[in-house]
Amino acid sequence: METIRRTWHKIILFFILVITGFLSYYGVGKEGYGNTYYAAAVKSMLMSWHNFFFLSFDPGGYVTIDKPPIAFWLQAASAKLFGFQGWSLILPEALATVVSVALIYHLVQRVFGKSCGLVAAAVLAVTPILVAVSRTNEPDPTLVMVVLFAAWALILAAERSSLKYLVLALGLVGIGFNVKMAEAFLVVPAFYGVYWLYARVKPGRRLGHLALATAVLVVVSLSWVTVVDMTPASMRPYVGSSQTNSELELAVGYNGIQRVLPRHGFTGLKADFSPRLADQWERELADREAGFHVPDGKGVRPSGARGHGGFGMGGGSSGILRLLDNQMAGQISWLLPLAFLGILGAYLRSRRRGADPDESRTVRLALGFWGLWVLPMVVYFSIASLAHLYYMSMLAPGIAALAAIGFREMYLLYRDESGWKAFFLPVALAATAALQVFILSGYSTWSAWLTPVAAGVSGLCALALVIGKVRSRTEPARGTRFIAAAALSALLVAPAVWSLTPMMYGTNASSPTAGPELAENGANGRGFGGFGFGGDINTSKLINFLLRHNGNATYLVAVPNAMTAAPIILQTGKAVMAVGGFMGRDPILTVARLQQMVAAGELRYFMVTGLPGGNAGKGPNPAARLGWMGSQTAVTQWVEDHGTLVPQQEWDSNASAEGSDGSPWTGRMPDLQLYDLSRAAAS
Repeated sequence: METIRRTWHKIILFFILVITGFLSYYGVGKEGYGNTYYAAAVKSMLMSWHNFFFLSFDPGGYVTIDKPPIAFWLQAASAKLFGFQGWSLILPEALATVVSVALIYHLVQRVFGKSCGLVAAAVLAVTPILVAVSRTNEPDPTLVMVVLFAAWALILAAERSSLKYLVLALGLVGIGFNVKMAEAFLVVPAFYGVYWLYARVKPGRRLGHLALATAVLVVVSLSWVTVVDMTPASMRPYVGSSQTNSELELAVGYNGIQRVLPRHGFTGLKADFSPRLADQWERELADREAGFHVPDGKGVRPSGARGHGGFGMGGGSSGILRLLDNQMAGQISWLLPLAFLGILGAYLRSRRRGADPDESRTVRLALGFWGLWVLPMVVYFSIASLAHLYYMSMLAPGIAALAAIGFREMYLLYRDESGWKAFFLPVALAATAALQVFILSGYSTWSAWLTPVAAGVSGLCALALVIGKVRSRTEPARGTRFIAAAALSALLVAPAVWSLTPMMYGTNASSPTAGPELAENGANGRGFGGFGFGGDINTSKLINFLLRHNGNATYLVAVPNAMTAAPIILQTGKAVMAVGGFMGRDPILTVARLQQMVAAGELRYFMVTGLPGGNAGKGPNPAARLGWMGSQTAVTQWVEDHGTLVPQQEWDSNASAEGSDGSPWTGRMPDLQLYDLSRAAAS
């Protein structure tokens, strides 16, 4: 019995970690290779150290993926150790999530006690969006883990006024930059703010510490970027999703400020073609990215989902209430009132008369840190035009910590205070229950049994706490601790159920989310969420044709974009040229370079996009200019002029059909046409 009394927290933490691992990893084999864009890159990275270091998307080293290396180096190591399987690619992300839950427990319990740490761990473990992304090969779970290690170092730095730990903290943020670039910097305001406010050194020395740590941050962040950019372009792949073949440009532009600026990905389309058609493509690309079926150009969203914003972004229009939109709230916001009201409650308690100054300082430091962790992210997700829902996994540790801390501190206010401060806890519980009822109201079937739990149990508990305090203002009624615990447990039921949905129904591996929508769309949203072949092209027949006829060409085929190339690479392990990079809009290939490759026998087959009723790039047909070939119209024109069109029935068993409304979507990708360039090579 004494052993259990001493180790109860370790036993409960163990079970929380087991649950985290179960939610993050059970049944991931059904997810296939996850995001096939990244999976193809890992397969290519395993073929040579050159591809490994530069993150080449294809075995031929033509173009890189659009992310930095660390998460994919870990995935490549896992695939090398356990074999190239879908589950081995996802394993590092699932393990990172388990480590993150253990870290949040440690960070919270060291100040607020073991029970509070366990609550924070439990909240993080059942945060739906974190569970959803942990079941894919997206790099976000690795980023969350790295910045939590950095948080550990930063809190020690502020508590001890330690330059050593400050340098370590910002160095770890630099490693986070090499996981997912600018997204790692969302925690920097918390790091600078807390050290400046709470380190016990003179301002001049404090400024010097921050300057030195900033230099370390810059050096670590830009280390790999600098090596890549200093390598001659002829000796490495083109930097995917950049316009100048630069990793620095990728970090600052596509993976930086363009994630905030409005509609950046489609401004070129509107200049090239009509705004109305570009708007239509943007809406339908957003639906396909989210895994929704788009028949005949008309997006169909699942019933009960209230809004889905631009290009994989939930929450509709930007604004301060965006996190309360049904789509976004269901992923992350279940406990927001408890977290935000808890900040104020904990601050008031830290300033109560007779409070220990050192203890109060430590409490305010923790509150300041987690508050500054959440605030910049709330601002970002309120205004960002290009941010997938799963980016909100970065918010999850801050909300989990604040919800746990707030619950503890408000309960202590309830226990110790006799005035209005004592009612913070029941008000926060009632407000959180009300938000959960609002979220559930968009899903009638699920709401029928979850709402009584969220609103009924927690609401009754909040009422009981109020009555108990009114009747006994000096001493809390017996059992109030268990009533408060029951209310919190009831509030965790709905997010826990949401976090089960990716495991139950599968998820969109390129834009993971959780929720009832997956019951209809999870299985249809894997890989590229409807892009690429995805059932539109008989890949086996195409691959068999290419393998039989390609001869000794370096590249099996050139295709418009990485989404089309990925399944071919995964099935064959052969070099496939994604001409325009990820979305087909990178200015990589020139006509002169293409002529050289064809003449040298490096490339025989070239696939271009088109629509029924016209060849790609000719006449009124705008398909080649709407993203799938980007600005590669000159290359497309040369291929059509000098190549021989291969009859479609030789390599594709599916026939195309024109949409009744003449829209560019016909229930499948725009037609892909295959050209044989052997005639051009001979001329």
